Amino acid sequence: MGSDKKRGKMDIYCDILRVCESGSNKTRIMYKANLSYELLKRYMWELESSGLIIVSGKTVRLTEKGKRVLLLIARAKSIRKELEEVEHTISEYVGKDVEKIKATSNYG
Repeated sequence: MGSDKKRGKMDIYCDILRVCESGSNKTRIMYKANLSYELLKRYMWELESSGLIIVSGKTVRLTEKGKRVLLLIARAKSIRKELEEVEHTISEYVGKDVEKIKATSNYG
């Protein structure tokens, strides 16, 4: 949540679900998820319609389905990060090999 990079829908869902884990009110969710009230209403409607959160009075909580989805999103983020690290390592190896080839050939 502290990045200048624009968040995607999954990141916003994750932020909202994370705040709702222990039960929360809309104002706290809005501030913790860094959303305007209009965006909060839209995302909460989507999450409630999907059965991921339940609004009871002023308290918003995760359903069991919401808890599972939050775990899946966390898992997907972890896999994505690992993939980025692997791709970075591969590009470092390829880059080093390309520099060696350029230094010892007629191509560079």
